[in-house]
Amino acid sequence: MKNSIVFTLLFFFWVFLPITLINAAYIFFTSSCDPKFGCLGTFQLLTFIVSCCAFVASIAALLVHYLLVSKPNVKLSKINNNFSKVFASLLGFSTYYAVALMENIEIAGTVFLYFFVSCVINSVIFSLKKI
Repeated sequence: MKNSIVFTLLFFFWVFLPITLINAAYIFFTSSCDPKFGCLGTFQLLTFIVSCCAFVASIAALLVHYLLVSKPNVKLSKINNNFSKVFASLLGFSTYYAVALMENIEIAGTVFLYFFVSCVINSVIFSLKKI
């Protein structure tokens, strides 16, 4: 269980950090802030949305990691772990469009989509044999 929790925390940060750094740089360099919230409020709102999406995806990753990898004789290979990190980063970059998703398929649909995509892709990555 300890390995699953450590993996989940790392997965959360791999989803959260890249897009948060991009949002911070975008707001800092372009000064494109919402007049209602200001620059800091815009950054806080974007960070909140990213953290919610990252939390949902990491809960799905925890579930899949616990069910598929957390067995006594099963260990995740380094390549599969790297694939999971790349997927987490790509999932984090997709949160740039999370607000548009929430407008089209509502919040519940967005939560389901992030959970389902994270479950499916992580289960495929974890069930791959050693490459």
